[in-house]
Amino acid sequence: MKKFLASKKSWVFTCAALCAVFYPVYLRFWQQPDLTVCGFVDMADGLGRQSIELIEAFQDELNVSFLPTRAHRLADVTPALQRVVARKKKQLGKVVIFEDLLWWPQEEKYRKMASRDSKDSIKIAYSMFEATKIPNEWVVILNNHFDAVAVPDHFLRDVYKNSGVKIPIFIVPLGLNLKPLLEQPLKQQRHSPMVFGNLGAGSDRKNQLLLVRAFAKAFGNDPNVRLRINCRGGEREVCNAITREIVQQGLTNVEFTQFSLSRAEYLKLFQEIDCLVSISKSEGFSIQPREAMALGIPVIATDNTAQRTICDSGLVRTVHSPFQELSICPWGNAYGYAFNCTMDSVVEALHDMHNNYESYLQKAPSARKWAEQYQYENLKALYRSLIKPKKVVLGTVDQVTELDLTTVSEELVEKYKRISS
Repeated sequence: MKKFLASKKSWVFTCAALCAVFYPVYLRFWQQPDLTVCGFVDMADGLGRQSIELIEAFQDELNVSFLPTRAHRLADVTPALQRVVARKKKQLGKVVIFEDLLWWPQEEKYRKMASRDSKDSIKIAYSMFEATKIPNEWVVILNNHFDAVAVPDHFLRDVYKNSGVKIPIFIVPLGLNLKPLLEQPLKQQRHSPMVFGNLGAGSDRKNQLLLVRAFAKAFGNDPNVRLRINCRGGEREVCNAITREIVQQGLTNVEFTQFSLSRAEYLKLFQEIDCLVSISKSEGFSIQPREAMALGIPVIATDNTAQRTICDSGLVRTVHSPFQELSICPWGNAYGYAFNCTMDSVVEALHDMHNNYESYLQKAPSARKWAEQYQYENLKALYRSLIKPKKVVLGTVDQVTELDLTTVSEELVEKYKRISS
């Protein structure tokens, strides 16, 4: 009898040990994931950062898979996250969050997701557009291939709704990995010479050409003031125009480069800047002003589209941008409007920042605190309510909070019930 009991205990122990070893393998490779992130990885690109930072936020608590939409750049991505990206998994997650552009000519990235069997998945597009109207193609794709769309700013809800989107539209601010910036000491003083900076992609929308002209008008070749522009990429015509303007004006205090920077190089360049200038005609995310605020670097920003939220904080130097312009995409089509400012209003803002720098620098602690709300760990509960809500409510608005998800869509309510059962 003792031998039998000992043998039984040994068998139970062996089974338990095998379960401990193979159950995580089962979860990873065979069980339907809780979340599939569909997108691409490029830490030097605002859109390319989204997928990997969402995976990083939830990889320890949810079964997460990844479905690529295009080739990656894995520089600055940890080995653990690279393994998630490389892991092949045919089954889509209970919730799929699409993090790429929905469509542009000859490119239909959403089909990477649509080609999979997804009847048991809730498909959510995390989407933005830098104008007052989205392409008709986006409207068709959203209404026919997605269950909901999440947008990062309030102004985008109206843009998508007015463009014809019928599925639920949720406002979910863009989560950012600001930890490397928040670990840095707050900026204490300006450099000598003082450095204004712009680190956006070279684009007519980003308005770097106007910035060069305004800087030249404000300071000429004053050696005590510099302008530093780095474009990680962009439109060739715009970059060439910036170079020509610098040469024609004979500006020796303006430096224009075109580099794709590592995270360490990007942080180092940021810390060499005394004021970030973002006079964009339109923005969907507006990441860099938030990063500057996290470092305590004063910001000049136009008050349009997604940047209005930043300007409404009262912690940046605002440039009014009331002038509507057709928003023309690189492929030539116009979608709604963008908003421009005058050169003189930029000149005034540059002078104000230069002459009253210390008063703007005093706002650094408040600016950092404001930016911290976009740190992923502070938005995680909101994202969790989108992916795995504690409660789903059929109501009169489409809204996600830390406690629940409310929607006017009976179909979406039933889908959430089905995937949670």
